[in-house]
Amino acid sequence: MAVTAPRDRKHRPLVEAVIDVGSNTVHLLVGMVTDHAVTPLADESAVLSLGDVVDIEGRLPFAARTALLDALEAQANVARRWQARDLVVIGTEPLRRADDRDEVAAAVLGRVGCRMDVLSHAEEVELTLLGVTWGVEVTERLLVVDVGGGSSEWVLVRPGGGPVTGVLPTGSRRLTATCSPRDPLRAEDADRLLEEARRLASETIVAPRVEEATFTGGSSTNLLRVIAAGDDPASPRIDRAAAAGALQALVGQTSAQVASRYRVSPARARVLPAGAALVLAILEAFGLEGADVSEASLREGAVIALARVGGAWRQRLSSLTHGWPGLPARPGPLPAPRRTSGRPPGGQKARLAVGPGVPGEPIPGPSQGREAPTAR
Repeated sequence: MAVTAPRDRKHRPLVEAVIDVGSNTVHLLVGMVTDHAVTPLADESAVLSLGDVVDIEGRLPFAARTALLDALEAQANVARRWQARDLVVIGTEPLRRADDRDEVAAAVLGRVGCRMDVLSHAEEVELTLLGVTWGVEVTERLLVVDVGGGSSEWVLVRPGGGPVTGVLPTGSRRLTATCSPRDPLRAEDADRLLEEARRLASETIVAPRVEEATFTGGSSTNLLRVIAAGDDPASPRIDRAAAAGALQALVGQTSAQVASRYRVSPARARVLPAGAALVLAILEAFGLEGADVSEASLREGAVIALARVGGAWRQRLSSLTHGWPGLPARPGPLPAPRRTSGRPPGGQKARLAVGPGVPGEPIPGPSQGREAPTAR
């Protein structure tokens, strides 16, 4: 295992990598971190739908576990090509519920050479908050809500106080499974989704009302496309009326029509009505008229935490949510070119950003004499 060199975190760019094992996808982010900015270098995912598998089996049987290990190995090799300083694998909702998560973690360590950290709900949303703020110092009360596939988490952070977190025990995928809406969606299906979302939100969310909030997750970001009628959203903001209107706009449409009209994936199209219902119900439960929407995720938060404190990121996560002094920076130019030759292992084409004007060259992996990322 490589030893991480001392970090000059204030000025020197660092390349960090995280793989997020979630309900729907296994998602890699390799990011260059400079102060309060993250520039994505590689951002790719594999759809495995592990949440559905755990719902049925209560564990990851051989086929699902093999698919997970194949995806992790392929994505870890991409991180090595980018010469990421650290690589962490984090498990969220499906691994929290899987009876064999310890066996899966051991298999990941043996195959990929990386420990898999299974996050609590609080840790998951605290990383998401860090991804939203980029570590900029929090100077006023801030609420971040992550509407996921299997669960939805929220965190409220205040200057001088510890973060307050909570969890709504459903997400767009699980609410869809609970309510079984038809395809095409009918008005009574939309009503049932909203009624169940409101019931769960009112029973679960007990928090002081806030004036402003930021929503993250695929339900929120893709809902903006419905509001914009398939165009690029004019404003990254959702209010109650817009969320209700989006839910009604989906009535009468098949999931295939939704995918085509609003430019979302077929898998997302099937759970988007439930996502719209959840966004509206959560806005109501917090007494919010509207909220900003961010494309940030726990992955951005994880690479920022790694760059800031290295292997102590999990122990110091709650304190990191308050941010640290410094002006926010815009993502800068990419580091000098490292274009992969061909496709990464696993056959998936990596969506890699390459700096302009520099000829592409293969990136040496650990087997070619370079150190592997430090496993965290």
